[in-house]
Amino acid sequence: MLAPLTGLLDGVEQALARKPRMLRALLVGTAVAVFVFGPWWLWPCLGWVLVLRYVPLAVERGGELQQERSAHLEARAAARTAEAAVRQARMTIMSLRREQAQAAQAGQDDNPTDPLHHAVGLHPRSPDWLVVTARKAYRSRLHPDRHPRHRHQAEQRFVKAERVFEQIYALRGLSER
Repeated sequence: MLAPLTGLLDGVEQALARKPRMLRALLVGTAVAVFVFGPWWLWPCLGWVLVLRYVPLAVERGGELQQERSAHLEARAAARTAEAAVRQARMTIMSLRREQAQAAQAGQDDNPTDPLHHAVGLHPRSPDWLVVTARKAYRSRLHPDRHPRHRHQAEQRFVKAERVFEQIYALRGLSER
């Protein structure tokens, strides 16, 4: 007697495996139809079949729901953390843009036409290491031995650049190494 009913339930489960809400509605509708229109002796059979068949499924689904809830909470926490990191990055970007604008404004307010530094292409506030490197580059590029055809002119340019660098070194208190 229960075998045809179990077979029918198996078919319904397979057909509605993708739609658990439809399965629930179908089961409730079937149960109501059996209780209203079926014979009284079919009620306990239906009850046992439902209990034996669907209580384990409900317990399993409850565990799955709990896992989904915990995964959802973890994803929410990760989203909040990422949101805070993005907010912090935006604040950093804004402060860097402000600093950049201030530096650009300060660069415009300076008097970059210092003739001594301007003669060798340096800014008055350039760091000492840049002055030393620029001097080495000038020495390498303007040395008279590199320009044998125009030795006299190259020597004049070289001496002029050396004088300028000596004055800059004296202003900054740098010593030659």
